[in-house]
Amino acid sequence: MSKDLQIIKELYNRFQEFYYEFKDNEVTRLDLHNKGVETKDLELIGELTSLEVLELDSNNITTIQGLDKLTKLRVLALKSNKITTIQGLEKLAKLEVLELSYNYI
Repeated sequence: MSKDLQIIKELYNRFQEFYYEFKDNEVTRLDLHNKGVETKDLELIGELTSLEVLELDSNNITTIQGLDKLTKLRVLALKSNKITTIQGLEKLAKLEVLELSYNYI
C-alpha cells in the first residue's frame, strides 16, 4: 500500500467523507472543507507531497504549519478559518492561488 493511500485511510478515520483525486498512485487533490480540520491535522496532510490542490475552507485552522513539503501545491484554499498570519507558506514556490478571505489577518 502506498504512503499516500495510508494517509488517506487515516484521514478517513478522522473525517469520514471527503473528496480526493489520485494520479499515478499519488494524491494530487484533497478537499476537506467544513470537516473540522485543526492546525494539528496539517502535519499529516503535509505528508501528501504530490498535492497540487488543497481545499481547507471553513475549518478550525489557526496557523499555517506543516505544509512546507507541499512543493507541488498550486492552489491552497483556507477561507473561513481562524488564521492570523500567513507565515508557513514560504517554501510553496509553485503556489498560484491562495484563498484567505474571512480569516483574522
